[in-house]
Order: sequence, then C-alpha cells, then structure tokens
Amino acid sequence: MQNNNIVNWGPYILENNIEQSFCKKLLDEGKKLGLENNFNSKLASKIKDTKSFSNKEWMLEPLIPYVNEWIKGWNLYGKNKFQPSKASLNNVWINFQRKKEYNPIHMHSGSDLSFVVYLKVPDELIEEHNNSINKDRSTPPGVIEFIYGQANSFFVSGHNIFPKENTIIMFPSELMHWVPHFESDVERISVAGNIKFN
Repeated sequence: MQNNNIVNWGPYILENNIEQSFCKKLLDEGKKLGLENNFNSKLASKIKDTKSFSNKEWMLEPLIPYVNEWIKGWNLYGKNKFQPSKASLNNVWINFQRKKEYNPIHMHSGSDLSFVVYLKVPDELIEEHNNSINKDRSTPPGVIEFIYGQANSFFVSGHNIFPKENTIIMFPSELMHWVPHFESDVERISVAGNIKFN
C-alpha cells in the first residue's frame, strides 16, 4: 500500500523567535503609556490594563521579516502565490494580563494578519501550566488557543500554544482565538497588533 499525501487544511499559524532588542523596546515604550492610551473599549478583552500605541510606525520595519516568513509559509502550506505589494499596521496594543483575567473567544475583523509578541511569561505561570496539563484535558492556563471548524472525533478543530518570552505568533485575523485566565499572582505581558495587506 502506498502512503497517501497529507492534505493541509485550515489556517496557517507562524510561531518564531523575535529579536530581544525589539521586545525590550516594545516593553519600555509600553510601560510609558498612560491612561489616555487605554484600549479596553476597543477590545473584547477582560484584561483591565490594555493600552494602545499611538506611535507605531517604528514597529513595522522589525516586523516585516516575520510577515514575509508568514507569507512564505502560507504559500507553501496552501500551494498559493500570494504576494502583497504593501503591508501597513492598523493598530497595536499592549496587554498586562493578571490573575483571573482572560480574553474571550473573538477575532480581529478589518485586518488580514494578526500577531502577538510575548514580552513576559513568569516562571510561576509556566509551573501552573505544566501542573495543569498533567491533571486534566481542559485548555491549560497561559496559552493562546485557536479554534477553526466544527468539533468532531476525527477533526483537529483547536490548537493551543503556550508562549515563550521573545516569541511572535502570526495568524489570519479572522481566525477565532481566546486566552484563558490563570490563578498565579503574576503579570503576563504581550503586545498584539493587526496588519492590512494592499
């Protein structure tokens, strides 16, 4: 019997390391943002401390290599020849997620590609996550979970990623996703944003 080819199905998600110097600048600039940058009213998030970057043009150049990597991966994954002429940042915000806070199931409409850069993932949260996956099959704390298609015994309709510091995840903006709460008394910091292709 010959082996069948595997048929790729569904969205393409990129996970990659990202320059520490860029992450440091995101964190330093994010901590400077004040109450006037509060972004809660624009998000589905149940995270109290979210702030929008008013000056985001300096971010695009460091992000372009990862956008290009996502395009390359998507073209291989979907057997496409997608090549946009231009990419622009729609919005970028920083999330200071704390104990009991979460992000409900949502998507980012009005954009093409979304990303999350993880700046701080405390050791206590790593330990809580590891203890959780050994106890039950529920969505473990600290992850970002993606949902696509209908649930079925023989479908893979969800995928979660436990992030590491100084990593980036890129995914189609209209892919449903969520972030569960955690119990550790710590702060997880991430920067999220949306990209529009032209």
